[in-house]
Amino acid sequence: MCPYVRRDAGAHCTCLQGRLGSCRKVNRSVPSPPDWRNDALCWRHGSSSRICMSRNAMNVKSIFFPRGLVLGVAILVVASLFAVVLTWGAQAATNPLASTAWPTYGQNVRHDGRSPYRGPLQLPSVKWTFTRANDHWGTDHRGTGIGANNTVYLAAGMAGIYAIDSNSGQMKWLFSAPNTGHETWVEFPPTIAADGTLYITSENDYIYALDPNGKELWSFRANHLHTPVSISPDGSSIHFVSEDGYLFALNRRDGTLKWRYRLGYGAYGTGRRIPVVYDTAGNLYFGWVEAVWSLTPSGQKRWSLPIQNRGKYVVGPAVSNDGNTLYFVNADALLAVTLDGKQKWQQVLGRSAFDRTPAIASDGTVYIGAEDGFVYAFNPNGTLKWKQQYLPAGGWGGGVKSNILLDVQGILYFYGKDGYVYAVSSQTKQVLWRYNSAQNDPSYPGIQLSLDADGTLYVPVNQRMTLALARSPMDAATATPTLTPTSTFTPTSTATPTRTPTPTWTFTPTATPEVLSGLGLLSNSGFEEDVEGNGEPDNWIASGANPGQIARSDRQHYEGSSSLLASSTQRDSFAVYQDVSVRPGESYSFSGWINVPTSSAWFRASVQILSLTSSGHVVTTTNARVQSGTTHGWVPATAGVTATLDVTTLRVQLKLEMLSGEVYVDGFSLVRTR
Repeated sequence: MCPYVRRDAGAHCTCLQGRLGSCRKVNRSVPSPPDWRNDALCWRHGSSSRICMSRNAMNVKSIFFPRGLVLGVAILVVASLFAVVLTWGAQAATNPLASTAWPTYGQNVRHDGRSPYRGPLQLPSVKWTFTRANDHWGTDHRGTGIGANNTVYLAAGMAGIYAIDSNSGQMKWLFSAPNTGHETWVEFPPTIAADGTLYITSENDYIYALDPNGKELWSFRANHLHTPVSISPDGSSIHFVSEDGYLFALNRRDGTLKWRYRLGYGAYGTGRRIPVVYDTAGNLYFGWVEAVWSLTPSGQKRWSLPIQNRGKYVVGPAVSNDGNTLYFVNADALLAVTLDGKQKWQQVLGRSAFDRTPAIASDGTVYIGAEDGFVYAFNPNGTLKWKQQYLPAGGWGGGVKSNILLDVQGILYFYGKDGYVYAVSSQTKQVLWRYNSAQNDPSYPGIQLSLDADGTLYVPVNQRMTLALARSPMDAATATPTLTPTSTFTPTSTATPTRTPTPTWTFTPTATPEVLSGLGLLSNSGFEEDVEGNGEPDNWIASGANPGQIARSDRQHYEGSSSLLASSTQRDSFAVYQDVSVRPGESYSFSGWINVPTSSAWFRASVQILSLTSSGHVVTTTNARVQSGTTHGWVPATAGVTATLDVTTLRVQLKLEMLSGEVYVDGFSLVRTR
């Protein structure tokens, strides 16, 4: 080990003693593109002379004019060189990340969890399953990212980082951090720079720079790193927080220390999930132990904002579309902070959202999932837009276990403690589909999903299993939007980095979410209406039921103020249904909820979708859920169905067999997905 590595003029690494921090010495030549020499861009002139320009695009230092060069030619060439270098600098300033489908934690420099691509609208199929578990003890699949050349990156706990072929699901390579006395845990997939360099942190104290083949370029020692790496807007620096209470700034190209800022006391486990974000002046914003901070690009404090202590874990931020608001999670609270260090609002959730970060829609809605199984949607002013419970409440690591991923259509994807992958419409709150992974992940919350350009969803579903869920053939036939660059902040001013100014961002929105036609095909789907006053929900037809066995009830309800109640004490069999006219060849998605609080004997309650011909013949019966015992609360029922060429009607039906008890259903929805 040697402190502070740099490259000398021959592009070799050299040790410099007496500098703060340390890094791994890499005594080898570092290859450069053919037109770069000794970190300068060079053009040959004649047989023995050349013109060279420093690679530092934002601070051009060295231009060498060979003897005898004609002045006019020199001016022309130099002007061309300036144009090339300044273009490179402008690109670096506006797009420090790789232009891949998911190059960093939260997809982009705002870390807002929003993809510019369309995810699966219908129940997906498994493209591949990645289950390597014996390469290293302590393997734990935590999060996925997406790089170039059909590569998926998987953060796998003690095992390190896997590179996986996105087509075949086969391992390309594995980088395992060495044992330094601390755990070798890697929580986050790499942050991928525009030049393809990968940056990862490990709890073994080190940050690593890797090339796309997994070869180590350099490393730097800090202390117990459990947070993503951020790249400055100009592409020159990387920043991260260590759990001993420092914010580090390193030179991105060689890992040398630029500066570090002491935030306060070190606290194990508190420097988690703290990506640094930036304004157009390069000022830094991040959270740390009951406070939100801002520093200048040179590491001077601008401000810090103490926040109400709901726990020491301050997670985030995600950044609003206009760049003026930072959203953090502090245990069971969602917090909004302005760029000048003022708290806009704080909303307390029903349960903790520990280690989960918010997703932000194109309309500014902020989404967060929590341990109580709810997804919460807040307006930018902090008012609750809606909340919905999708799975039972759980303790630590329960409920909505992952971050929420938001696609270009406004579909929310997340992974639950129940082992299901969910797709939920942000417009209707209805479950479009859910995929049963048949897994139960006992590890930390904060699982990180990613979405590829072809609509494939990558989901770690267990400590030793990651799924690639592909769109169905009919679903995939819909055109996919073109990728919007992951970093699209446009500077609106050249604010001087001081304590007082509040620079702003201007964000170029991604494509407008496509609106699904045919939403709300069911009438009185929430069983709220009883205009006839007969005690039964309007528009639903009872078949074989005795009077009073089908009722609109306010004793139990999942949403609204009432639900449909089916009850019997005589082990009766009957049904209640509603028919919907459909078009042959089109696909539909159903979602709803069922609650069976009591039952005195065996029975069966089936939520079904029947496909009927014009003559009433049943072609297929699709079960959204079959229940033969109590549920201990509301549980979801979901199904997808495609109307074949002879099908003209879909019947949504609750079928009861040998019922001796009570069955409630609520929140039914049938939507056309294609």
